[in-house]
Amino acid sequence: MPPSHGATARRASATNSHSAEHPRTPWNCRTSDTAPHALSASCSPRSRTVRLLARLRPDVVHLNLPWPDRAAGAARACGLAGVPAAVVFHLVPDDFPVDRFRVRQLLSARRAGQQWVTVSLAARALLARWFGVPPGEILHIPNGIPRSAASVPTPEERTAARDAVLREFGWAPDTRILLTTARLDAQKGFSDLLAAAPAILTKHPGARFLWAGDGDVTAYAGMVRRAGLADAVSLAGFRTDVPRLLAAADLFLFPTRFEGLPFAVLEAMAAEVPVVATRANGVTEIVENGRHGLLAPVADPAGLAAAVEEVFGDPDAARSRAVRARDRVAEFGEDTMTRRTLDLLAGLAGRMGSAGRRGNR
Repeated sequence: MPPSHGATARRASATNSHSAEHPRTPWNCRTSDTAPHALSASCSPRSRTVRLLARLRPDVVHLNLPWPDRAAGAARACGLAGVPAAVVFHLVPDDFPVDRFRVRQLLSARRAGQQWVTVSLAARALLARWFGVPPGEILHIPNGIPRSAASVPTPEERTAARDAVLREFGWAPDTRILLTTARLDAQKGFSDLLAAAPAILTKHPGARFLWAGDGDVTAYAGMVRRAGLADAVSLAGFRTDVPRLLAAADLFLFPTRFEGLPFAVLEAMAAEVPVVATRANGVTEIVENGRHGLLAPVADPAGLAAAVEEVFGDPDAARSRAVRARDRVAEFGEDTMTRRTLDLLAGLAGRMGSAGRRGNR
């Protein structure tokens, strides 16, 4: 569904995605010809939720939580108003500071008939542990990418994209492009990439690291300078041409510390770009190490560097993994994710409608 099933189930929700990222409008209300009127809310105060619920009177709410104890007030408002809700937890880390008051709010709202959803099995297990909820009562709806994002660039498209990117960044024709698409955030392992870069550059001085994603570019550029890597690491900021960057890349490098189910990795696999990532929760549900890509331990710069060296040292094996990865992505389609999300929303609305009809007899 994560920053949602927001990136993909846009007919029922308009609150975000996991790609190379993106603040979104916090509230959006849409109608669908295949689902009940659904109100989508993201991280707003309870009072705002109450006002919207009173004004719009939705059949169901699709609430996307970017962090386990965020939007607790919005969830509680839905519960108090008796409006059914699907509550999607996108990121559930191994460890986070728990706000006990918000946890109580979320659990209270859940008892009012809300359905909790996670985008990965790992997130479901962690959420169940943190909140003391049976795992079987939490739905698992994996993220999925649209068919348009699952097309492999042709050789001509790769050549054109590569030439354009080399010109844009002033790189030599024999440059090896290591692409990352992610927010500039500690969660995404930027510091681990900087720590791994010297070992990679020692063996491959023509390698260049391209990080595309929104965030405090100035602050992170300062980290790059202090690491002495200004000539090798480029911060591209928010980009709308990620497919072109993927077509130009020799390798997709994803040093993340923890994830839900990352769209960025799915998109790289769909573009048939060799993937090096970490064994972060969620990633391992997409990438089987050695079959679809190479996975290094989390927060292990030496492991990242070794995996990159393995890709460059055996390009035939890397290409074979990339082909298998492309086939693997077919299991994570937007159509399936959207259908399951809309079915859930319709079921919740129907259940409340039946309860309302019984109560009016």
